[in-house]
Amino acid sequence: MTIIINQEKSAWFQRQSLTSLSYICGFCNNQIASVSGYKVGLQADGSGHQVAAIYICPHCGGPTFVDSQKNYLPDVAFGSSVNHVPEDLSKLYDEARKCTSNSAYTAKWSS
Repeated sequence: MTIIINQEKSAWFQRQSLTSLSYICGFCNNQIASVSGYKVGLQADGSGHQVAAIYICPHCGGPTFVDSQKNYLPDVAFGSSVNHVPEDLSKLYDEARKCTSNSAYTAKWSS
């Protein structure tokens, strides 16, 4: 995923009401609709047309970055949890799922 924001011409603006956005939160996996967060405005002071935003989940409070092409970071984790496997294998699989939700496709495992 390539996120394109012209950092010389755009800036973050204070937490505020945003246009409602429905999505599945990458932190709590709930289908939510958020209207609160921080926008990236087209102007250098953060005002103007919204080009991206960080939406705050009303359920868990997790921040989700959304760019102008509707790319979400973190996104929903790939796959689903697997039961009845050894704990070490389950931890590895869950870590890989978390990595894919953040577009980080090379994970490092340390014990």
